[in-house]
Amino acid sequence: MTLSFQLEHYGLVGSTNDMARDRAIAGADEGLVIRADWQTAGRGRRGRAWSSPEGNLYFTFLLRPACSPAMAATLSFVTVIALGDVLAELLPDRLVQHKWPNDVLIGGKKISGILLETAGSSPDRLDWLIVGIGVNIVSHPDQALYPTTDLRHEGATAISAPELLDRFLARFAVHHDTWSEGGFAALLPAWKARAAGIGGDIVVRLENHTLEGRFVDLDGDGMLMLNMQDGRTRRIAAGVVFFPGQMPDSDPAKRG
Repeated sequence: MTLSFQLEHYGLVGSTNDMARDRAIAGADEGLVIRADWQTAGRGRRGRAWSSPEGNLYFTFLLRPACSPAMAATLSFVTVIALGDVLAELLPDRLVQHKWPNDVLIGGKKISGILLETAGSSPDRLDWLIVGIGVNIVSHPDQALYPTTDLRHEGATAISAPELLDRFLARFAVHHDTWSEGGFAALLPAWKARAAGIGGDIVVRLENHTLEGRFVDLDGDGMLMLNMQDGRTRRIAAGVVFFPGQMPDSDPAKRG
């Protein structure tokens, strides 16, 4: 069954994720979408600040998936595929790629951020899941872990944040139907079709150390399979991927 969305728009907010989380706890229906023109407390993974000046797209939507937490986590890939579709239409002459776990790259540069947050009443049941997304339309931060860009800089035809949101939600609903009927396996080929780095050497920065190896594939839960130098294959649930030559010189993580 195709999702239906209920949009709420605000000017200035702290964080659309915080607003959506409060509404989820209060019992809001699946499909709630909160968009803001500007955030003062936007954040990315691991609590990193997300630059949120006016002119870009910032929104969060609420889902209540009736599945295991592991399967629900693969909704991040549904999100990436849908966003990649939309950006490929806007930039037909540019290379659009998916970067594990949930980034979209244009010409090797990050153009978006995606953050999932969940809560459940037991280890096997989710009460809600929210997906926060920021897309750089007219500006991008100068200082970041890796190169960034925006649609205007890449030469895309001018598009407003509301129009970009409408296009994304339409594509997400289509891919969500596929995911609901066939699980993550049904969408894995679409994610891999634009995957960056599969088959090549990568660096994965974890919480306390850094790993190097060959990006072999994704497993059935969306975990990255890293072939280590000692021949072992390690499954990684979360981390920051860097391609050769991208690792910051000041990275404090220990290699292992």
